[in-house]
Amino acid sequence: INALVASDFVLIPCQSEPVSLASLEHLLRRLQPLRDCDLLSHLRVLGVLANMVPSAGYADGSVERTALSEAKKVAAKLWGAPVHFFKTMMRRDENYTKASRHLRANEALRLGIYYSAVRDDFTELTTEIHPRIKHESRDVAGVLA
Repeated sequence: INALVASDFVLIPCQSEPVSLASLEHLLRRLQPLRDCDLLSHLRVLGVLANMVPSAGYADGSVERTALSEAKKVAAKLWGAPVHFFKTMMRRDENYTKASRHLRANEALRLGIYYSAVRDDFTELTTEIHPRIKHESRDVAGVLA
């Protein structure tokens, strides 16, 4: 709670599957009373980021996209305002696992971003996050006294 009180934004990573989406709803339900009592009145949901999305999840009409679309409606109702869902989705990529294997083999640290597919996802996300911060910052008054 202290971290949220000290924050202007919260970014919510979420897998596009029922258990994770239920956790998103649970988080918003837990934050709402704190927001209503002015403890988190300044907190903005920067957005929900679909994480570990399988290749099939990128297709229009996929189960994952449909689930995210439904979650967006529920999130807006729970939060009492539209909740942004990023267009960028972080893929389920074996390169994250490959990167961690280097550590087990006592090789130099190699982050997942070393691999172009992973780097491309993060570059796309960064490009999308920056305008969101600017957009949402205009409503943030600053640190509470």
